[in-house]
Amino acid sequence: MNHAFAAIRDSEGCSCTISASQKCKTSCFAQACASCRTGSQIAIDTLKRGFELSPMLGRKVLLVDDDRDSLELTKLYLVKRGYQIFSAENGTQAVALYNEKKPDIVFLDIMMPGIDGFVTLRKLRSLDDDKFHPVIIMLTAKGGTEDVMAAIKFGANDYLVKPITEDRLLDKLKRHLGS
Repeated sequence: MNHAFAAIRDSEGCSCTISASQKCKTSCFAQACASCRTGSQIAIDTLKRGFELSPMLGRKVLLVDDDRDSLELTKLYLVKRGYQIFSAENGTQAVALYNEKKPDIVFLDIMMPGIDGFVTLRKLRSLDDDKFHPVIIMLTAKGGTEDVMAAIKFGANDYLVKPITEDRLLDKLKRHLGS
């Protein structure tokens, strides 16, 4: 039997892994983590709708945004394609997860309380070395030329202005991680 797997990890480190049989898309769902029902339900609902897993299965994505709605929407877009998602709501959490999880790609908001996205970006890049230098894409409502130039100057690979669509997000992933 063919199975697809999806994982959601929140900023507290709770991990929800669910699986679904391709033969039974609506009833063969299992929840591995009872302590984080929200994340599991998002993944379950997403897989019930989509079942569109890609060759990117298991690639690690760090999402950094203080807006929970934006964070959850972006998770929905990615989890149904098999990405392993880690999320942070501020720069301090982002630096810790970046160092611990070694993501393949990071989507980073600029306007956050405490440490903003530009300071966070510089801190993340200071942790890079020859073996670890992930793609960082700024994902923000700030679309001014000065903001884009500052992000590139501080080490961002790309820039995506909110509101985003699933197609625009996936286009960025394909451009930087391949098909």
